[in-house]
Amino acid sequence: MKQPIHDVQIMKGKDMASFLKLQPRVAMITLVLMIAAVGVQAQSGISSAGGIVADAAATKQGKFVVVAGAMVELEQNVKNSPRKFTTTTDKRGVFDFREIPYGDYVLRVSAPNYRSYELKFFAESDGTADITVLLLKRAN
Repeated sequence: MKQPIHDVQIMKGKDMASFLKLQPRVAMITLVLMIAAVGVQAQSGISSAGGIVADAAATKQGKFVVVAGAMVELEQNVKNSPRKFTTTTDKRGVFDFREIPYGDYVLRVSAPNYRSYELKFFAESDGTADITVLLLKRAN
């Protein structure tokens, strides 16, 4: 009857110590690389910005009066390719820009009988910028 042949190598002294020290490092490096890969995949580069436009004077009096029909422009000045998005506020004074590229923007809001408003901000990748605009009445 034949005996099964096993090719077993026995680690001795320094070899075993080196092997045991290497194991935690390999596990840690693998874990860091996995986390980094998930973080990179999660970035879509798409953002959104939205908010509400209201009358500043009414807000100071304890009232919240929205400005419906205000013109809202969002401009991203990308090298050699400026992007501009426009919308108007709805009857609740709300505006919304969805699926915009992340980056630096200038928001401009104008409405009849109100002073124009301008705001510079950065839209983060996969983020949402919530903006409240308080417009001041134009002097007569």
